[in-house]
Parts: sequence; structure tokens; C-alpha cells
Amino acid sequence: MENGKVNSYVINESENSPEIYFSHANGFNALTYSSLLNKIKKNYQITSYDMRGHGETTLLADHNQMKSWLIYKDDLEKILDIKKTPSVLIGHSMGGTASLLLAYTRPDLVSQLILIDPVILSYSYRIIYKFLQKAGL
Repeated sequence: MENGKVNSYVINESENSPEIYFSHANGFNALTYSSLLNKIKKNYQITSYDMRGHGETTLLADHNQMKSWLIYKDDLEKILDIKKTPSVLIGHSMGGTASLLLAYTRPDLVSQLILIDPVILSYSYRIIYKFLQKAGL
């Protein structure tokens, strides 16, 4: 990817197994979930990756410039675009939100979606948040 690399870990490289891409929560990295992912590895090929600003990934993550999590959706889209085949997405918290946003914008890349405690804001909260942003608060 431009501006850096994405660090990823592949668990069970069996080419005959369905592919899962796991996206972690804010403040964690891909290795945090190793014990969980190892429990399901015999049935799937799992790729867990360090999201922008986390772990060993070197993609630029200037938090003063990042105003939404759409950049995480964009990163996941670039990862999945390489294969061009639908994959199972599992995401926890921020990773769940990125996975959900991708499923909404690019359903052709997603065969199943499993969300663990995703961050989903109500419409009224988003309106207030946008107002506060425009007011400079």
C-alpha cells in the first residue's frame, strides 16, 4: 500500500479452507486475538492484520488528520481487492465497524459478516457530532 505496509498474520494456510479476515479493536493489534483465532483455525484460513496506527503496520496514522474510521474501511478494501473473491469478515469494535462499512459499500467482497461489539452510533448522535465538528468544538 502507499505510505507504508500492512503487517498481517496468516493462520492455517490451507488453500481449500474458506478465508476469514479478522479486524481488531482500537488499541489492540492482530496478535491479541491469537488464542481465539487458533480455536477455529482448522476449518478456515485466517488472516489477522494490524490496522493503521497499531502493531507493526507502518501506514501513516496522524490522528489529528483522521476524522472518521472510513480510512480503516479503505485499508481493508485494498487488502481484499487483491484477491477479488468474497471473504468472511470478523471484526471486534473498531474492526467490526470497518468490516460493516466495507460490507455496505462493497458487498461483492464479503460472503459473511461477524461483528463483535461494533461501534455503531445512532442517527441523532451523528447529527450532533457533525454539528460540533462544524462549530469547531
